Amino acid sequence: MKIQIKGIRIASLFMAMLLAGMLIMPVASAHFLGYSAVDGMEIRYGRSTQYTTAQSHSFSKWNDLGKVNIAPDTTWTVEDLTYGDYYNSGDMAAGWYNHYPLVRDTIRFNEYIMSQYTANQKKHVALHELGHALGLDHSYSPNVMYADYSGRTELGTHDIQDYNTLYP
Repeated sequence: MKIQIKGIRIASLFMAMLLAGMLIMPVASAHFLGYSAVDGMEIRYGRSTQYTTAQSHSFSKWNDLGKVNIAPDTTWTVEDLTYGDYYNSGDMAAGWYNHYPLVRDTIRFNEYIMSQYTANQKKHVALHELGHALGLDHSYSPNVMYADYSGRTELGTHDIQDYNTLYP
């Protein structure tokens, strides 16, 4: 009987400590991929997409944070990120970011899905995928890095916190 009571006390103490730890832990945590297209605090991009309005919006919003410079590739720079479009009715993703360690990363937009989206949804997709190129992973609503296509066109508080943590 004493062993059972002692076991219950230990289990109760463990549960109390676990609960106390959960109460003092911060609610938000950083969401990073562990890789990015950033090279020397900049991303140089090239090629084209038909979604230039959404693309330009994403450059502006992330550049407004002032740490990583996102600019077009030139003859004298190395292209870190390539944009492009593709058409696949079997792919339900509107956009993809792919990291390739030995060559340039890519962001590709699925014309099949993007053609059905509003202007704000297209901006959201471009903003979200460029967030991945910056090294940010999925986060939670109501942030751009949340994995949905709600049409958010402004960076959320947690998007900005993650960016500032990654690029102090």
